[in-house]
This record gives sequence, C-alpha cells and structure tokens, in this order.
Amino acid sequence: MSTEQLLDIDPPVLSLPFELRRVRRQVSCTIRLSNKTQHRVAFMVVTPNSQNYGCEPNHGILSPRSTCDLTVTMQALEEAPRNMQCENKFLIQSLVVSFGATIEDVEILFNEEGHHSQSGLLNAEYIFPCQVQSVVPNGIVAGIIIVMLAIIFFYIVKKTLLLIWSLILLFIMLTIKLIRQSTLDAIKNWISGTLCDIFVDPLCRRLQDIVHGFERNRDRDTDRDGDRA
Repeated sequence: MSTEQLLDIDPPVLSLPFELRRVRRQVSCTIRLSNKTQHRVAFMVVTPNSQNYGCEPNHGILSPRSTCDLTVTMQALEEAPRNMQCENKFLIQSLVVSFGATIEDVEILFNEEGHHSQSGLLNAEYIFPCQVQSVVPNGIVAGIIIVMLAIIFFYIVKKTLLLIWSLILLFIMLTIKLIRQSTLDAIKNWISGTLCDIFVDPLCRRLQDIVHGFERNRDRDTDRDGDRA
C-alpha cells in the first residue's frame, strides 16, 4: 500500500486563463481527483497564496473507486508578470483513512504524526486568450456555425431574389412603355396618313389643277396676242 498511488489528478497541469483585473475580477478552473484504490482516501489541497487562490472543497474524503471535482479560483492579476509565466504550485496531500473517519477529521489527521501520506505538486500555467479553448462542446459549436451560415445564406438568397424581381419588374415596365410608345407612334402615323389621304392630297391635287388651268389660259392668251400681231 505504501507504493500504491492513492489519487489520480486531472489535469496534470493546472491551466488558468490569463485575465487582468480591469477585465474580470477572478477566473476559475476545475481539478478532478480520482480514487482508483479499494480504500477510503482523504485529501487536502494547499494553495500557494490564500489571498489570490481558493479551492472548493479544499479537503474531503473519497470513497473507493470514486471521483471529486474541485473548483480552483484565482483573483485576476493587477498587471501581467514580467516573464508571463505562472510560478505557483498547488500541494495535494492524500492518505488512507478508516471507515469511521469524517470530513471534520481530515485536517486533524494530516496534522497528526504517524500517518503515512502522499504529496503531489500540481504546477500551474497561464493560458492566454489565443490559447484558451472553448468550453462549449464541438457539436454545439458546429451547430451554431451551421445555423449562422444558414441564416447568412437565406439572407443573401432573399436579397438576391428581391434584386432579380426588381430587375424583372423594371424590364416589364420598360417593355410596356416601349410598346405604348410604339403604339402611339403607329396611331399618330395612321392618323397623319389618313388626314393626308382625305384632306391634304385632294387639296394639293385641286391646287395643281387650278395652277395648270391658269397656265393653259395664259398660254391661250399669249397665242391670241401673237396671232393679232
């Protein structure tokens, strides 16, 4: 039992989203402790700085083959560290306890001498915005993307159809206007031709006849004056 690992810690490195205090007051992440043994195992988490870090719960007892999720919170930083790295470490202690032990006994058991406990250091690192992975499942993300693409597609199709119908209506209106103009021109030409046939042409022929009559009379008068001479 002395060589048996009591707890599995997941993740092996604690990833803390990097945030400045002017953006957000605090950030959080989750640690999962798994008891893979057949024993009851007590645990206690020691944070590097109680003012900046918190862990809930920070101690407890895991039944055999059970797990426990811990929420680690970190107060957002006032300013970015010089090397942009997190140098803090979390100490996670564990030991086998009897079936009669309670959660209230955990801190006392770890402080008492004679108990063989295991200790593990959990390193922490900052995750910057470009490295933060989405907490939304990939399926939901894909669904959201598909819905957004569908909305954009239908919006474009709607605008395109409106443009097409507008162009069709404009073409129809221009065609009707041209037909009306052609019809009016044809009616005008017909009216003009009819008026010419009824009034203008007979009048012109009549005037020509009168002119020709005057010319013939003038020619006869000229011939008579010649004969008398």
